[in-house]
Amino acid sequence: MQKLGKRAGVAVVGAGNWGRNLVRNFAQLGALRGIVDVRPDRCNALAERHSVPCLTWEGVLEDRTIAAVAIATPPNLHFAQARQALLAGKHVFVEKPLAVASEKPAELVEMARRRNLTLMCGHIMRYHPGFRKLLELVKRGEIGRLHYAYSNRLTFNPEGSGEGVLWDFAPHDISMILPLADGMPDLVAAAASPAPNGAEFVNAQLSFAAGFRADIHVSRLHPFKEHRLVVIGETGSLVFEDSKPDTLTKLMLFRRGTLQDGETSSREFVRGEAIAYSPREPLRLECLDFLQSIKKGIQPLTNGAEALRVFEVLAQIEHAIPEGTMAPQTAVYAPARAIA
Repeated sequence: MQKLGKRAGVAVVGAGNWGRNLVRNFAQLGALRGIVDVRPDRCNALAERHSVPCLTWEGVLEDRTIAAVAIATPPNLHFAQARQALLAGKHVFVEKPLAVASEKPAELVEMARRRNLTLMCGHIMRYHPGFRKLLELVKRGEIGRLHYAYSNRLTFNPEGSGEGVLWDFAPHDISMILPLADGMPDLVAAAASPAPNGAEFVNAQLSFAAGFRADIHVSRLHPFKEHRLVVIGETGSLVFEDSKPDTLTKLMLFRRGTLQDGETSSREFVRGEAIAYSPREPLRLECLDFLQSIKKGIQPLTNGAEALRVFEVLAQIEHAIPEGTMAPQTAVYAPARAIA
């Protein structure tokens, strides 16, 4: 297993709209050693800006001075490229999802384990300081036992990656719901609506032990952007709205209480307060975690096993959408399979 020394570093594979952000962060962290991209003009421009070479994928796999790869190619390439990199002895950061429906990402997790390599998936919301603060408050019992949560990820982006709105958007929401539930769902229900190039929206309902339920709604034909997570507990609620431009009100805590209204009656109320958190760039924290996991030989937060759990729920949601019909009223329940 290679360590990140003075010469060894990271090659970013795929320098498109998101990959260029990985290039920027690994360059600023002093770990970028090269860029791979199918478009020479884009690769050359970024390589010149960050003083690194443009490389070929085959060259990266053979280069012993490159200890790790960060893969930001289209989702249908993630599994194959991650597998090739692990076989070549590279640590792997791969953007979500770890694989698409027809693939078996458990193979990647086992391969990384056997070779003592880091395998990490880019579930960026786990690194968002706002969500991390929300999770901290939940684990601290700030809103009591959890009853229900819903997550909306809505925007206008008709093209997508080609894998569909479920695989494009829902990994973010599932990666936040699972640590809140502290387990996998017992039942999964889903429904979708058709569009010319795939589902216009997908609704999923996840049922967990102890009565906790979560709904996920994703759409890429929504007229405006909304990224909102609402978590409701016995004594209060938390709302994390990442699409808000104002960092000061992205995370809100709502407490429930009772006011005495005369001698014999009372009325309930809800009081909201903004929760402060450090506004650090989530992607920077994610890249740091990847580098630290390699340096220290420890598991990153969104390691392969965590990514496999997200993949399993995605597959269950897709399985629960009735074949040949997208009507919400025909959604069926499917038992969630355990991960071996």
